[in-house]
Amino acid sequence: MTEPTPETESFSEDDLFFTCPHCGKNMAIEKRGMGLTIQCPDCRGLVKVPKLSDTELKKRSNSHVPAESDQPDSLPYIDFLEEICMRLQGIQKKYSVIETQFNLQQEAVLTLKDEVQNLQDAMEILTKQMSDSASAGTE
Repeated sequence: MTEPTPETESFSEDDLFFTCPHCGKNMAIEKRGMGLTIQCPDCRGLVKVPKLSDTELKKRSNSHVPAESDQPDSLPYIDFLEEICMRLQGIQKKYSVIETQFNLQQEAVLTLKDEVQNLQDAMEILTKQMSDSASAGTE
């Protein structure tokens, strides 16, 4: 089943025609939807439905051609998204610092493991020497 498009649907004088600024899809909505933010059915991008003056509405209802001036100046929620991006960058920087510290600590742990192994080897040698000395002294 195909989705209705502006060419196949029937429209009324209360419909407002505009174009998705992301993918170029022609869309229509009742005039009472002016100013709302909707999701494009094709690309799922957020689109702010343009607001038009009474003169523009009359002119557009006769032509059914979207005007270029109907493109939103900015996307809705852009400030919110920018804030999230900045927070994400801060988190990424903190993660990088933590990752560097973790790698340094891992290197320190490996160094300590090597030192512990060297001490254990030295203790085994000393224990053997003491045991040999004790055995030689009792003979």
